[in-house]
Amino acid sequence: MMLQRIRRSMKEHPAGWMIGLITLLGFVLRVIHAFWGFPLLLLGDEVAIVDNALDLVERGSYLSYVYNRPDQFEIKCCALIFAIARWIASLCGTTLAQWHYHLMARLYTVCFGTALIPMTGILAGKMVRRDSISPRVTACMASFLMAFCVLFV
Repeated sequence: MMLQRIRRSMKEHPAGWMIGLITLLGFVLRVIHAFWGFPLLLLGDEVAIVDNALDLVERGSYLSYVYNRPDQFEIKCCALIFAIARWIASLCGTTLAQWHYHLMARLYTVCFGTALIPMTGILAGKMVRRDSISPRVTACMASFLMAFCVLFV
């Protein structure tokens, strides 16, 4: 019964299933690349974002001393994630090493990068005219390019 529903859904919405599969593969690719370069910190913004977020957590304030960076949203989200992780670690009676924070920041970026894949496909599908090319094909192509383009992985 359930298998029949899935098959019917795949026949009715093949582009949706294709974008879902592309998103899943893009997520796996991004998670694998999140471990690239460890324990060295080889990504440009990584040190500044994590250090500023840790500063916010250690002070117990979300008022930043540094406003020369364009990624205040990412710094504050990482600070919230780090505060929750520290609280969980204290409940378990352990501490977190510096690389734990860098890995959490990378996985946070993985989540937003993965969300970008279907959003790009949906937007591209809505922007194309129906008489020139199929919106479904355009959505799948845009999702594929966003998922596997070297600049976005």
